[in-house]
Amino acid sequence: MNDTVKGISILTITAVAITWVLNTSNHGWDIPLFAFNGGGENRDILQLQKTILAGGDPTLRQQPTASGVPEAVVCYRGWVSVDDKSVNLIQQPYVSVVDQSQMYVRVIGQNIMLELSVDDNETARLSENVPVAVAFELADITEQEQQDCTPKNLVITSLE
Repeated sequence: MNDTVKGISILTITAVAITWVLNTSNHGWDIPLFAFNGGGENRDILQLQKTILAGGDPTLRQQPTASGVPEAVVCYRGWVSVDDKSVNLIQQPYVSVVDQSQMYVRVIGQNIMLELSVDDNETARLSENVPVAVAFELADITEQEQQDCTPKNLVITSLE
């Protein structure tokens, strides 16, 4: 066989192989970081990967033990009421994520994001920008995961 025929044969086999690979489903090829199928183990792996990608230290992650040391609160859920001229919310459902000393509240069903101190739950401000890790956490909290969040109702008396 001459070199031209060998080259054309190799290119043809390569093209057929690439076409076959691209037309098959990726069943069994999912990586937990990119695909979430709802399993508890994958959820823990996904949470750990997000923490690492956000710059968190995975060695500081506490696990519940026989001595009763609880895991840190990751999120809150409940209703929020804000009495202000610019925003009038009365017992609207929300979900929130705590990042360092700030709580970021996403009002469900509305395009409102509030930021308040963990120490002062009565004063808040409308937040246009949130940390990227917080935005991902708030966007990824599903209805089922909201049930795992700590219940806490908020009444905001002062909006900055």
